[in-house]
Amino acid sequence: FVVSPGTEKVTVTEAEQGSTLSVYDEAGTEQATGTDDDIGALVFRDLAGGSEVTVADQLRRSEPVTTLDRDTHPGPAFYAEQRLPTDGLGYITTRDGTTLSASVWLPGPAEQGPYPTVVEYSGYSPSDPDSQGFSDLFVGLGYAYVGVNIRGTGCSGGSFDYFEYAQSLDGYDTIETVAAQPWVQGNRVGMVGVSYPGISQLFVAQT
Repeated sequence: FVVSPGTEKVTVTEAEQGSTLSVYDEAGTEQATGTDDDIGALVFRDLAGGSEVTVADQLRRSEPVTTLDRDTHPGPAFYAEQRLPTDGLGYITTRDGTTLSASVWLPGPAEQGPYPTVVEYSGYSPSDPDSQGFSDLFVGLGYAYVGVNIRGTGCSGGSFDYFEYAQSLDGYDTIETVAAQPWVQGNRVGMVGVSYPGISQLFVAQT
């Protein structure tokens, strides 16, 4: 099996279906146990950030991995090297390697920018290139609009869990990546949304 660290969690993939898996801290104390799903995956959440853990099944134990904490963020180069297409679906890579689907709508050619820019970050379908609503509204007002799906929703990777802190940090990575695009005015963006994408703005802002 493969163990991938995330923010205060680890994700196990490629395990044998129906395996019982346990996660252990550096002292060898069991922190949690569970059974993987029908594709051999299991997420252990609510682990201490920045801690070294291992995962074991009945036959073997993984190499140690270190969970990510809430306060250590990638440097500017991590975001600056990511480029989003302006003509269809693209992806934003977050700090733990999860990819979030993103679509961009511009009010004019990219070379005629930069444009004031807003992001809708939700679990509905903001990154669907055929979606309508806020994209039409804001583009009509002269804004660039970027729709991004939260992890585990739409075409985004990862596992969804309501309001887990990883969503907030993914939002941090989303805002920094969008702000680094050459068509964004002043390298600053706003957030828009109603209901879940409304409250997600507050969770992202806290980061």
